[in-house]
Amino acid sequence: MFNDKTIEEIKEYFKTVQISSYCEYYDMLLSDSRKNVTAFAYQLQKREETYKKELNRIDNMIKAQSELFESDTFAVAGIDEVGRGPLAGPVVACAVIMSSGAKILHINDSKKLSEKMREELYIQIQENSLSIGIGIIDNARIDKINILNATKEAMKSAVSDLKIKPDALIIDAVKLPIDIIQKSPIKADEKYYSVAAASIIAKVTRDNMMKEYALKYPQYGFCENKGYGTAEHIEAIHKYGPCPIHRQSFIKNISLANSKTKGNSGEYDARQYLINKGYEIIRNNYSTQYGEIDIIFKDNEYLVFCEVKTRKNSEYGTGAMAVGLDKINKITKTALVYITENEISDMDIRFDIIEVYDDGKVVHIDNAFMAMA
Repeated sequence: MFNDKTIEEIKEYFKTVQISSYCEYYDMLLSDSRKNVTAFAYQLQKREETYKKELNRIDNMIKAQSELFESDTFAVAGIDEVGRGPLAGPVVACAVIMSSGAKILHINDSKKLSEKMREELYIQIQENSLSIGIGIIDNARIDKINILNATKEAMKSAVSDLKIKPDALIIDAVKLPIDIIQKSPIKADEKYYSVAAASIIAKVTRDNMMKEYALKYPQYGFCENKGYGTAEHIEAIHKYGPCPIHRQSFIKNISLANSKTKGNSGEYDARQYLINKGYEIIRNNYSTQYGEIDIIFKDNEYLVFCEVKTRKNSEYGTGAMAVGLDKINKITKTALVYITENEISDMDIRFDIIEVYDDGKVVHIDNAFMAMA
């Protein structure tokens, strides 16, 4: 059958052959006098062994799942989450009810898979599931109720999002306050088929969200770090301050917040004020030979250069009163350097002052002074 074919043609032929059928061809290939053909036969045998090993692993995951409950006719939803640990972004939970008989190779804990493999499996799981539910809790809610409660809330939301009500749940090490039979084994995403599938859907869903956020906030590297506290991410927080999707309850534990001294506390509070008001911070502590600008941010069509003044109180004068002509001159020259370096020509320019007082009061004076010629 293969005597008149080149090795390239033989390899092309086997692209159409199911691995389970390889055994039908071994004798022919191994009896071929060409060494490269017999070598290819051994490659096929190794590929088949790997396939059988993976199929056995999947069978064991499915069997372990069915053995958790007395009936294997249950509609079992596997539940997992992604995003407990990042400094930014939401926590995402997924609930998956897989079709009976569906065996998707390589399903595993999402952390053990490459991004490419996760994305391929994401499509296959979508095609071979009875129902998929997603729950998303944003950073503001995480800050309000803490990450554990936010995780449970996301999981409950994912269960509610299912189009089929499950008879039972398998959840990775979490117990939910809902009236459905549930098991909460440790490392469930490694052991149980539906939970592993849920971990993949949750991971790809959250990663795609963080890629969208990366377009909006490119300075933080969300496309690469997905909001986790890498050295580069923490450095960006130091440089630019937090953005609207950062978890305030998380970043207070990094050196940015812990180093909140008298010298930088006002700037920190000013950044929080601007973020809460919805302004987009572009740069913090921009320095040139002429001086430093504390905060540069966008306010609609305006590019704003902001000076921050910290005061115990206004008994001896407001913070703005301390911004004299010499300071205005230095800010003007520094702003001009920034505008020139970044080739900015399509935005109006404004100079603001933010006063921060020890009692927590923040006073924002927009258009506080004009640029000096």
